[in-house]
Amino acid sequence: HDVTLTVADGFGGIASSTTRVFVHDTTPPVLTLPPNVMADAISPAGAPVTYLASASDIADPTPSVACTPPSGSVFSIGTTAVTCTAADDSGNSSRGTFNVHVRGAVDQVLALIDKTLSMVNQPEVKSALKARLGEALEMLMAKRPSAACRALNTYIAVVSRANTLTPALRAELISDATRIKAVIGCR
Repeated sequence: HDVTLTVADGFGGIASSTTRVFVHDTTPPVLTLPPNVMADAISPAGAPVTYLASASDIADPTPSVACTPPSGSVFSIGTTAVTCTAADDSGNSSRGTFNVHVRGAVDQVLALIDKTLSMVNQPEVKSALKARLGEALEMLMAKRPSAACRALNTYIAVVSRANTLTPALRAELISDATRIKAVIGCR
């Protein structure tokens, strides 16, 4: 910016001078990241996970944001660090990370055990379902996926026949068990 300074003295004298003032943006954008994300795997490869990262800047109304791996990627079972960088048009940048945790079959069976125990009220049904899930868990830990699949199939059959469960609860439990079967790779 060109700035002209003019001064006058009390005797009619006036003097002017022009100088150039350079304004530089040295403030990096403010990066906003999601909290750590948890998702259930839907196949042996993991799960596609979407998230939202954004940035704001005092000078650039649309700073860029790039994350690795990008939102919508298939994340492997386990924990993956996502690194995001925001940059403004003045070359300033900021960086941050968060984690995406994708639960595998074992963690999902443990969660389904908890859900089954908390949502099923009939003792005989609860006991039968807990036994099938316990067997599936044991077979997964023993690296016997076919046997785990059979136990999950039996769990689904018991849930399907349990008329004391609401249709919505039956559908939810069957959906969870079916997803776990997909993660294991059951046929």
